[in-house]
Amino acid sequence: MQSRLRASANRLRLLDFTGVVGLVLLSAMLLWQDRLWLDTDTVTYADISDALLSGNWSAAVNGYFSPLWAVLIAVTRRLASVDAAHESPLVRLLQWIVAIGCVVMTRRLLQELRQWTASQPTDPVLSAGTAAGTLFFWVGALLAIDRLSLSLSNPDVLLTFLALGAACEIFAIQRMQSVKRGAALGAWIAAMYWTKGIALPLGLGFCIASALVSARAMRTKVVVAVSTTAILLSAPLVLALSLQQQRLDVGDTGRLTFGWFTAGASSLTPDPRATGVESLVHRWNRVVDDPPLFTYDGGQSGTYPPWRDPVYWQAGLTIRPSVHNVASRLCAQSAEFWNFYFGATVVGIALAAAATGGLRGTAPSLSLALALPALLAVVSYLPILFEPRYFAPVVLLAVASLMTLSPSGGRRWPWLVLAAAASVGWHLPTVRELLTAVPLAILLFVVSRSFDAGRRVAVTALSLALTAATVPGIIRQLPGFAREGQRDGRNDQDALARALRGAGVPEGARISIVGMVGPGHYELWWARRARLRIVAEIPRGFEAGFWQAPDSEQQRVFAAMSRAGARYVVARRPADAVVMDTSWQQLGSTGHNLRVLAH
Repeated sequence: MQSRLRASANRLRLLDFTGVVGLVLLSAMLLWQDRLWLDTDTVTYADISDALLSGNWSAAVNGYFSPLWAVLIAVTRRLASVDAAHESPLVRLLQWIVAIGCVVMTRRLLQELRQWTASQPTDPVLSAGTAAGTLFFWVGALLAIDRLSLSLSNPDVLLTFLALGAACEIFAIQRMQSVKRGAALGAWIAAMYWTKGIALPLGLGFCIASALVSARAMRTKVVVAVSTTAILLSAPLVLALSLQQQRLDVGDTGRLTFGWFTAGASSLTPDPRATGVESLVHRWNRVVDDPPLFTYDGGQSGTYPPWRDPVYWQAGLTIRPSVHNVASRLCAQSAEFWNFYFGATVVGIALAAAATGGLRGTAPSLSLALALPALLAVVSYLPILFEPRYFAPVVLLAVASLMTLSPSGGRRWPWLVLAAAASVGWHLPTVRELLTAVPLAILLFVVSRSFDAGRRVAVTALSLALTAATVPGIIRQLPGFAREGQRDGRNDQDALARALRGAGVPEGARISIVGMVGPGHYELWWARRARLRIVAEIPRGFEAGFWQAPDSEQQRVFAAMSRAGARYVVARRPADAVVMDTSWQQLGSTGHNLRVLAH
């Protein structure tokens, strides 16, 4: 008996070690391949870090971009004495450290699940104390970390770390019934709010969750501790935002994204075709109608003002969503969300357990407490925008919620059909994907030795479908790692920054751009890398009118750019046969040209 227990413990340790190492290596791989590039959002967080480092606290307050990620970037830059021209590897390293923190917190969540499971009926599939349950947990974690899209340096990794910490506190409150643990949960919620706007529904979910897992005699005290701590620690940011906007303000991310994506109002960046712009207070300062030229002489300074301070540039936005637009957005986003996550992971795992004996909740309050924050986050995201990186904490919370379920008696073979269909979702696996899935199916077959022969075959078939629909997404990223950041022309941005520096454009210069940023095109790292500020632009997709205009019209545009403070024009070279005069200097092989404006 002791030898069997020892063998089981060794098997769990091996799976845990493999899971931890796999997550650390995966995150390192994803970060390494884009180590010399920063996405557009992180350019803005880096701009905010400039304001923090210079002591310009008012410029660091932003109703769209929460400050905690920018604070970490600023602290790291100060400690390493690194400037903007060399900051991208440092930001990647910072992100990897936070990713390792996610791995540590994921392991802690598994330990909490095991501690809770020790006194519960054992489920051979979902129990955290079995090899099969452990394998399911680490596969779910692997998929969640992969979906974080680490090529983007946004604060989603930090938010995932904080959400996992809050989930662990839910277990601690359930176990200890402690007001101190409630205060700790409030601190996790406040940190999430300082990180990203979605923390508002997430935090509400965790606050309700604390009530669900508290005993009746302690419920009020715990909830008061959670909410009071969260409010007190969040108050400085709320106060700063409110003073800046001259109204009670907890953040404008949800309002703006809802207007852009659901109500069809305005747009993320200047677009002459956008609807509802007539209600904007600043209206992007359109100074030339044809070609459309926009200038930016207000708002917070930064690499690209419209995205550095969208609350300013979208002031006065009128949001009038129609039932049709909201319904269409919900249908499209729900379908994508189901197919990308629940259709192939969480639902598949739940139905796998049902296929081996059915499901019942021995602790429904705990299961709901873990699922509720994830559910509120999903409900908040679905009407707006789906991006895979948003749902890493959702997947991990859902997996933890499912692992608090226990089997009921009886045979549940109809569940097997549903499980196989749900795990595949709407994605039929290819031969390559099936070959990828076979080893994992065999592994699950081996660790499920306690099943009878029929159910072993059932679980093996299910895991084959489940892994075929999910794991190949990770495998397909390996070629990108081998190319070391050559994807999507991202090295071209570095080449453009170096070419501008070589052409004599000094740091801090104000520039105008032609055909570089616009709907669907938001690459700005080259400007951040060269320490430039964009003060005027002709959006991408509308530059043809500029190149086809007579010389007199072009000179009028140049004069308007100069009045906006621009001293240089950086233009994407036109694809058609446009003759560019000698005043345009070719910037190497970057596909861009430079022109010096008359003072």
